This record gives sequence, structure tokens and C-alpha cells, in this order.
Amino acid sequence: SPPHSVGPMTGPAAWPMAAGCSLFLIGGAVFRAVMGHGSPIPRIFGAIAAAFVAPAGARGSTALALAFVASVIAATLFVERRVDGSATSVRASRATTASST
Repeated sequence: SPPHSVGPMTGPAAWPMAAGCSLFLIGGAVFRAVMGHGSPIPRIFGAIAAAFVAPAGARGSTALALAFVASVIAATLFVERRVDGSATSVRASRATTASST
């Protein structure tokens, strides 16, 4: 409910939120590494950043913790897209160079 979203989270509630976000990102990193689909590094760093959700929720509010979770995931996906895009463009330029020679 809205009144509960502005108050600080309890420690037992803040840590599962941080762990859930971290597990989501680690799972994505493992999937990317196993399938060979892009770099898992941005998701690993995102999982580390997600560990800070718990202190944000415990000292701030539930809404702040949720905003932090969304920000960490969005920033991770943004960086991941940039890293994968630059790797794709390098591969594409190499393929174009190889086919033209």
C-alpha cells in the first residue's frame, strides 16, 4: 500500500530483494556465457551493483529500493547493448573486409 512504500524496509525484506535482482542478473550472465551469446561481464557487474539495493531499502524506502532495482537492471542492459553492439560492429567490419579481399 502507498503508506508502506515510503517507509524503510526491514532488513529481512531488503536482502531478498537485493538477492533476487542479483540472481536474475547472474542467471542471465551464465546463460550468455554458456550459449556464447554476447559478453556476460555487464551482467556480472550489474549483479554486484544490485547488492546495494538492501542498504538503500533499509535506510531509504521501499519505493527507493524498487527504483534502485529498476535502475540497476536498466543500466546493466544499456551497457550490455553498447558492449554487444560494438563487438557486433567489429565482427561485421571484419566479415566485410574478409569478403572483399
